[in-house]
Amino acid sequence: MLVTSKPLVDAALLGIFIGLAFAVVLAIVVAHLLSWRVKQILSSVDGPRDEQLAHAAARQNDGGMSLGRRLLRTFRMVAEIDRELARRRRNEQLLQKYLGRDQLYAAVVGSANDAIVTKTLDGKVTGWNPAAERLFGYAAEEMIGRSIDIIIPPERRSDLHHILERIARGEFIDHFETTRVTKDGRVLDVSLSISPVRSSTGEIIGAAKIARDMTEQRQLREQLLQAHKMEAVGLMAGGVAHDFNNLLLVMMIHAELLRDEYEPSDPRLIGITEIIQSINRARGLTRQLLAFSRKQPTEATIINLSEVVAGVH
Repeated sequence: MLVTSKPLVDAALLGIFIGLAFAVVLAIVVAHLLSWRVKQILSSVDGPRDEQLAHAAARQNDGGMSLGRRLLRTFRMVAEIDRELARRRRNEQLLQKYLGRDQLYAAVVGSANDAIVTKTLDGKVTGWNPAAERLFGYAAEEMIGRSIDIIIPPERRSDLHHILERIARGEFIDHFETTRVTKDGRVLDVSLSISPVRSSTGEIIGAAKIARDMTEQRQLREQLLQAHKMEAVGLMAGGVAHDFNNLLLVMMIHAELLRDEYEPSDPRLIGITEIIQSINRARGLTRQLLAFSRKQPTEATIINLSEVVAGVH
């Protein structure tokens, strides 16, 4: 049988009482500190959600609530506020990400060499990059809000309505070659690539156009076509000159045979001599045509203009 003295029991009871009192005081201090922290956090945020949290924090300070329930309510409020702040930080990060992406897109559009124009489905301009200003001569402030018809020749405006109808159906248009008019009245050959612009819900709300100046390329293309034509003419001229030279050779043979039949004093010999000289000049022309068709280099020679003029006469 265990025997204890009364002083030891009293000391143990006193220690338990002091421990309980210390725990109660500590709980009260923690509760006040948490309440102060909740008010500080709520004072740093805004919005309807924060008003609800503030009302909840006020309710948890009711004097009729037990200390344990007050502590539990405080811990729940702190956890809810932490979740709310984490949600806001996440939304801010997403917003910064989207803003950064939009800034990147804006930088790409602004530095593009091709004109990039956006417009509504009725043809009203909503976007006009610096390349469009350089190409068409109109500043963005002059074009945004106005109809795109201002840069379209009157005879081409029916094409615009047809294009916008196709865009409204979700179609894409690639490398459509047409003409546009600049602010100073110049007519440009342009190539257009047009695509629909969709909203966040997928609805087509406009059109985005990339316009490239094809005037210089069109001129180069025409020059190349002309060069091909000249090459074809040269080949044809070479064939004609070759056959004509054969005919001249026959004429020359017969003219020389005829000249040998007459005496040097015969007056008819003058006409025959003129025939032979004309055949020689014709043969010179055929040689030039053959040189042109074969792309042979020409050789400059010194001539006597008096003889040339006399021969023409």
